[in-house]
Amino acid sequence: MEQVQKIDSKLNSIELLRIIGVILICVFHSLYALDKNFEIYKYGRMSAIFVECFFIIAGFFLPNIIITQIAFKDFAIKKILRLFPVVFTVTIFINIFQTHVPLYNILPDFFLLSSVGFAQQQALCGYAWFLYVLFWVSCFYYCLINFIQDKRKLNFTIILIIYFSLIILTSNSLLTFSHKVNIYHLYNIGILRGLVGIGLGIIIRLNFYKPNYTLSTKQKIFFTFLELFFFFYLIINLTCVEKTKAINYIVSYLIIFSVIIISWVNGLGYFSQILNKINFYSISKYSFSIYILQTIPRMFLFKIQGLDGGLYIFIYLLVSVILGIIAYHAIEVPCRKLYKNSIRKGG
Repeated sequence: MEQVQKIDSKLNSIELLRIIGVILICVFHSLYALDKNFEIYKYGRMSAIFVECFFIIAGFFLPNIIITQIAFKDFAIKKILRLFPVVFTVTIFINIFQTHVPLYNILPDFFLLSSVGFAQQQALCGYAWFLYVLFWVSCFYYCLINFIQDKRKLNFTIILIIYFSLIILTSNSLLTFSHKVNIYHLYNIGILRGLVGIGLGIIIRLNFYKPNYTLSTKQKIFFTFLELFFFFYLIINLTCVEKTKAINYIVSYLIIFSVIIISWVNGLGYFSQILNKINFYSISKYSFSIYILQTIPRMFLFKIQGLDGGLYIFIYLLVSVILGIIAYHAIEVPCRKLYKNSIRKGG
């Protein structure tokens, strides 16, 4: 395969997207807990679509394995140690303090089979469905990238996978907010969403990541307006527009996310160039744990009487952030050190 340019450091603009995404998804979950039909809280219903952006980002970074030549075993172990210690900790916590279900009912969670079409119920830590899908779809694309060395054939194969996955989703009314449901008894919606998003991210990385673009001043100004328009249009549509008036078609969001990512990672406009100079990673590193730990405030906030909607959302976000920061330092960091130490020892 043609040489793929390695990303040696964090892309600050992408880290900003992570921060925005986890905040919007937490707000969506808090609103959904208050009003499942969004009859009172009519705004923010579409912010859950940011999960698609997370899939694209994951796919964008996946081709690093082509350069670093990570063995599949090491790739899988790294993913597991990165994604699941926090999830498993929260799963055990939920089972002890809320559900008390038999061990055999949560075994699919610990074998990474929840919410991907095999287990009958979703993951006990419901918000973690994204991670189970992310793991298995990333493993699939890992094998595909290593199996198909010709770039054109790889592009063609991934485009076919994206196309037919979208066909299945669109023919079933684009169940964007479903994930554990199986279509035609075979195709899991969460897996299909992962195949589309991660596949798009890989396509962007292989074909559109060229950070050394030479643009004229007029071109930079054009891309600056394009970046600002798509960014603010996206945020307004996800937060300030009622569901009935918002874009309700997943392909439109996939296009918007892709355009933003392509322009931002390449620094095509002045807006993205400014963003890429700001260290967002110092904040975004907590995004993953915050996303998972938001399960905890949802478990207990309903027991507090007299909370109005605004106060509920504020406490939900505050507690999620605090618990996420604690989990990052108490769980994520030690697991990363464990993985690095095992690599040094050749384990």
